[in-house]
Amino acid sequence: MNLIEFFGIIASVVIFISLAMTSIIKLRWVNTLGCLLFAIYGIMIHSIATTFLNLGIAVLNLYYLKKLYLTKEDFKLVLADKESEYFKFFLHQNYNDLEYFFSKISFDDMDKIYYLIRNNSTVGIIGWNENHKEITIQVDYVIDKFRDFKFGKYLFIHNISFFKNLGYNKIIQIAPTKAHQDYVEKIGFKKVSENIYSKDI
Repeated sequence: MNLIEFFGIIASVVIFISLAMTSIIKLRWVNTLGCLLFAIYGIMIHSIATTFLNLGIAVLNLYYLKKLYLTKEDFKLVLADKESEYFKFFLHQNYNDLEYFFSKISFDDMDKIYYLIRNNSTVGIIGWNENHKEITIQVDYVIDKFRDFKFGKYLFIHNISFFKNLGYNKIIQIAPTKAHQDYVEKIGFKKVSENIYSKDI
């Protein structure tokens, strides 16, 4: 195998990885990288068609990425009824994922549970227990394809007043997995002990 063939294989692998991603933003960024690598591969093998096709796809990816970043999204929280059929349906549909991130959690014991609504679609749930002016979030869950930190940033950075208006002055997050720990750190929570993070309002 020569260097040109190896470069073509690398470009193919990057394209393959991009198509396996559930986040449309990540998919387009990685796909753009793969297309640029394929365009270079096209130059290496003197194929004008390969080069221009992949450059064209890369430009389209960048165009739609720009639209995604500039589009103003609508975020809302809607109080959930734990006894409703819709809530039970949501838990059933996302059982395995919820079990992975928040194993053996009891929704019955939570004081408040809200649906996370993004552009009129239910994309997750958040639930907590109250202790005077402090809350401990037991579940902060967003389904996989919307897991791009946007709701977390909206709720815990740009709209932190939501919690303040409810009378709280401190938020505790329980983060049992590495993925969830990375998430809470990215939205401004500080580690106070193993799996426990906090943020003052």
